[in-house]
Amino acid sequence: VGIDLTRWDLAAQADGLVFQIKDLAGQAVYSLTNQYFLVRRAIFVVVWRVLRPAGFASADEFEREVASMVSAWLDAVHYRVPGAQVVLVATHIDCAAPAEVDEQCRLVKAVVERKLREWAEHEAATGVPAMTVLRGGESVRVNCLEGTGVEQLRACLIDMAHQLPWWREGIPKSYLILQDAIAERQRESAWLTTAE
Repeated sequence: VGIDLTRWDLAAQADGLVFQIKDLAGQAVYSLTNQYFLVRRAIFVVVWRVLRPAGFASADEFEREVASMVSAWLDAVHYRVPGAQVVLVATHIDCAAPAEVDEQCRLVKAVVERKLREWAEHEAATGVPAMTVLRGGESVRVNCLEGTGVEQLRACLIDMAHQLPWWREGIPKSYLILQDAIAERQRESAWLTTAE
């Protein structure tokens, strides 16, 4: 409960790329545990859902809700993983009129731009690097019923992964030696167990 782990193997299509996906629950009750899964060598996909404006008492309340969906996650990632790489994804675009989807995407982009400006200002004073948000805060739009936007999202993730500084980084020799020693010890232990 609270996290779903999946392996997404694109080795054949994307030059050996394999994603280890950790899908964190977005509900507030899980927010304390999510921090343990925010790691440096990752691409963060911040998924937000297009809302129906009719369910809100006022336009201000609606705008605050749209902004808070994204803002809380951006803050969590920024403070836990300075300099993180982020992709924004708007889902359920089929639940609102195209003009409403456009407006919500503009609201989200404005929130992202404001936060990036603030973090860039703080970076000069604190040395804490600001995050990088793909496409300047534009959300990849995904229609959950028809699947449109999924290929664009896949292409964005592959491209972003290939541009990360640790792409194709070698594994340190000391780690490989340790791994071999552990495997040898396990083989010895298995042999002793079967010999008894």
